[in-house]
Amino acid sequence: MRQNQFRENIIYIALWLVLLLAPVISMYMRNQADVPTFHWNEIIGIWKIYAAYLVLFLIHNFIIAPVLVQKHKNALYFGLTTALMLLFIGYQYTRYLERRERFEKRIEIIAEHIEEMPMQKRPPKGIAPKDMPPKPPKGINKEHRDRPPFMFPGGPEVISTIMAIFLLGMNLGVKLYFFSTKREKEMLLLEQQNLNSQLEYLKYQINPHFFMNTLNNIHALVDIDPELAKKTVIQLSKMMRYVLYEGNKKFVPMESEYVFLENYVKLMSLRYNPEKIEIINDTTCMAESNLMIPPLLIINFIENAFKHGISYQNASFIHIHAKIENDRLFFDCINSKHNEKAEEHGGVGLANAYKRLSLLFEKNYQLDVSDKEHEYAVKLNIPVIRK
Repeated sequence: MRQNQFRENIIYIALWLVLLLAPVISMYMRNQADVPTFHWNEIIGIWKIYAAYLVLFLIHNFIIAPVLVQKHKNALYFGLTTALMLLFIGYQYTRYLERRERFEKRIEIIAEHIEEMPMQKRPPKGIAPKDMPPKPPKGINKEHRDRPPFMFPGGPEVISTIMAIFLLGMNLGVKLYFFSTKREKEMLLLEQQNLNSQLEYLKYQINPHFFMNTLNNIHALVDIDPELAKKTVIQLSKMMRYVLYEGNKKFVPMESEYVFLENYVKLMSLRYNPEKIEIINDTTCMAESNLMIPPLLIINFIENAFKHGISYQNASFIHIHAKIENDRLFFDCINSKHNEKAEEHGGVGLANAYKRLSLLFEKNYQLDVSDKEHEYAVKLNIPVIRK
């Protein structure tokens, strides 16, 4: 991603170098045809004009444009851009007034000079003396002297404003291009990570150890409760089907994720004595079929709770809660913590969860982990997508 930023900066540097060198090259080429005299004052004057555009560009590039490109705050971006353009127009109007004042002073000086000349030496009416300054820039006349800055009479001020708009548009276009390229690469990375996550899930999360315990439980139920054994086999097959066919998608119906989580908790609960292990699973709100969330994301926290929060020697608990408010899912998973397993909590799974959430939602999520002496809690807050 830094490579994209480097390329973007190279483009800006190249464009500004071309702009800064253009008057120098133009002066050099002009001198090849005329008298070879280099007027640095003229070049520096052009660079001073460029300085205003450079400041405008830097403010837009580093402060305002990221508001739209990275944070997607359209109203704030257009408000800040409008304010920046008003400041630029005000600056242009101030320069316009300064030029007008300088011109009028020169007119007054020449008029006084003509008045002091003898009548016979005064130039004929309508013919200016040799030291008369050139015609004023467009717009500097009596009809337009008191116009407000939003009503430039024309000429350089209007052109400079149009150039400023094109400059900001160019800057925003380049930024959006590189941002979209970055997002495409991130999404490809996310798809690859989802595939890897699916494979890792099959290898570690729903591992042979889990299947062995589940099948042993089913085997025991065959004689005790054949109907429950049949239901357990069906639950296990549904989980495998979900992992194989839905786990590689970017988003899945929340209802499907809910069924998967329910089956997982039920199968895991078969292994423990309910008198010693308290398992509460309150996620029925996730049964809504018109909402979508990333697959196999929440299961990481639940599996972690079963793996590290259960002790056969001590009383243990796992409390799972979920609620939906304002198109956001609030998920909590709290489990007991035991000294013999304390050092194993978290780890790579949590780091991968942070990375996946960042790629999916950028900064529009919240994941808080509370690691206390006898309790481990995970609180997740993510947006849900309506079909």
